Formats: sequence, structure tokens, C-alpha cells
Amino acid sequence: MRPQLDANAHSAALAVISPAERQRYDTTVEAKRESFLAGRWMLRQLVSELTGVHPAAVALVAQCPDCGGPHGQPRVEGSRLAVSLSRSADAVVAAAAWDSAVGVDVEPLDQPAAATSAIEMLTGEPSLLRWTRVEAILKADGRGLRVDPGEVVLSAVNGAVEGWVRGSATRYRVIEVELAPGVRVSVASSICG
Repeated sequence: MRPQLDANAHSAALAVISPAERQRYDTTVEAKRESFLAGRWMLRQLVSELTGVHPAAVALVAQCPDCGGPHGQPRVEGSRLAVSLSRSADAVVAAAAWDSAVGVDVEPLDQPAAATSAIEMLTGEPSLLRWTRVEAILKADGRGLRVDPGEVVLSAVNGAVEGWVRGSATRYRVIEVELAPGVRVSVASSICG
């Protein structure tokens, strides 16, 4: 959850990241560098817990669908396990799902009041809640913010929150996870059948 690693975890994370991840770490602005590393370490730890594979053997890859660069949504090479990662100034979170697309978003609760109240008046729900749900769906969809967030439809279905991107048949179940005070976390996973 913390965006910074202690000295031991920092050294361990640097030892297991790929050359592409190391280059990205080295070229990331200092303010975001440690949360990037913490996210990659957290993903490897999560995948290790779910698969029994040592974190050093977890191959995370990312390839931008637009430019082909080594960034964008991470995936576990050679696995049916889908992963997602989100970082904010105060938190790093990871999610994983077997045989299902998954997306996660974390945002700090201390958003500017003017920015949140305008959207809340239009949507009828707290805008930060709506935003984390929408971004989690877009990450699970795989296109992220290359899709207009306004294209995401949210609906209450049998007491649960579901959503989809207009024009796509895939539906997502969205849940909120309480991990720590001061942040909102939403996780979306594709619904089978």
C-alpha cells in the first residue's frame, strides 16, 4: 500500500526488475520513481503468492499498444493471471484475477471540493467514487484512458455495481476495497457468461 519501500525491499526490487523496468525506473522523475518500483515489487509479490513462483522468476512485461514502448498495462508473461496496478501520491495498489480481466484504481480522498462537487451534481454520486470505478473498468478493458471516460456506463444490478464501455459486450463487476484511511480503491473484473 505504501508508495515507498524500506531499504531491504528496495534492494530486492531493484535486483528482480527487468532491464526495461530498470530503464523506466532510471528515467522516471524522482517524485514518482519509488512508487513505480514499489508497484513492480508489489505485483511480483502478489503473483508469487498466487502462483508459488519466486518473485525473481515473475516476468512482468508491458507494451504500449500505440507506440510499442515498454510501458502501459503490465501483464504476467506466459500466465492466465491478469494483473493491474495503480499509484497515487500516497498509495500503490495491485490486483490480480485468474481468467478474468482486472483493473484497479486508487485515488486520495482529499480532492479539491470544486472539482468534485460539479461532477457529483451531474452524476448523483460522489465523483471520486465514480472516477475510481470508471478508471478501474477502463484498465480492465485494456485501453485505459485512450477511451473517453464518458463512454463508461455504470449500473446497479442485483445490489452490485456493474459497468461497461459503450460498444463493448464485456461487462465488469466493480467493488470498493477499504485498504487505508485517506484513499479510495475500486477494483473491476470481467464477468464471465
